[in-house]
Parts: sequence; C-alpha cells; structure tokens
Amino acid sequence: MITKRMEDYLRVIYEILHYNGSVRIKDIASKLNVKPSSVVEMLEKLNDLGLIIYKKREFIKLTKKGEEIAKGLKIKNEFIVRFLKLLGVSHKTAIEDAHKMEHILSKETLDRIKDFILYVETCPKPIPEWLKNFRFFCKYKKRLRCKECY
Repeated sequence: MITKRMEDYLRVIYEILHYNGSVRIKDIASKLNVKPSSVVEMLEKLNDLGLIIYKKREFIKLTKKGEEIAKGLKIKNEFIVRFLKLLGVSHKTAIEDAHKMEHILSKETLDRIKDFILYVETCPKPIPEWLKNFRFFCKYKKRLRCKECY
C-alpha cells in the first residue's frame, strides 16, 4: 500500500527528474523540507516496493511503475490547481490546497473537475460571462445579472 507521504515523494522525484534531469537526496530534502536521513528512510521503502531504484551515492530513478504513479499524481495535482485558479484562488493557495486535495479526491470527483476545466477552457469565448459574473460575486458579494437571468 502506498501512503500519502510516499505519493509526495514519488511526485517530487518525478518533478525534480524532469526539471534537473537527475535526482539526489539533498534535492528531495530541500523540496519537501525534511532531513536527508528522512529521505533515505523513505527511499529505502520505495525501493523495496519497486517504485524507485535507489543505491547509495547514485542518482535516484523511478521504475516504470513508480513513474506511472508519479505522472498520474502530477497530472491530478495540475488539474486541481487549474480548477482552483479558475475559481479565483491565488496561485500560492491553489498550489498548497491542491497538494492536500490530491490525496483525498475520488476518481469520480477528479474526472468531473477535469471535464469542467476542459469545458470552460474550450469555450469559444475568452472568458464565459457566467465565470466573469462568478468572479465579480466572489470579490464584491453582489450578483450581476447575466443574459439568462432576465
């Protein structure tokens, strides 16, 4: 069984790997704000589960299974961030909240979020009127009348 913390490590390893091209213990420790000894302990667990390849004094690599899980987590996280930003949540808060939400959302809920984002982002108008009205409502707590409300 993969824990939430293990998921965090896999996603961070995936992100660092794609940003730097290689992953070291100190990179993970810095990104997760933990001690290197904690990283080593988790890497050993992930290695035992066959999710990473970890050998002392070598770069850390994801196995095919580990990469699939990490990529899925990264995509899930990105969709949640996009959804929250679409609602008008600040970038910083969206990233923090998405990190928490990525562990608890069901597949059904995530699928609806993805569908919603794709629906809104493929609208032929730059920003749909109802979304502008929603953002106005969030800011001023007053409702604008849209064409459909008349």
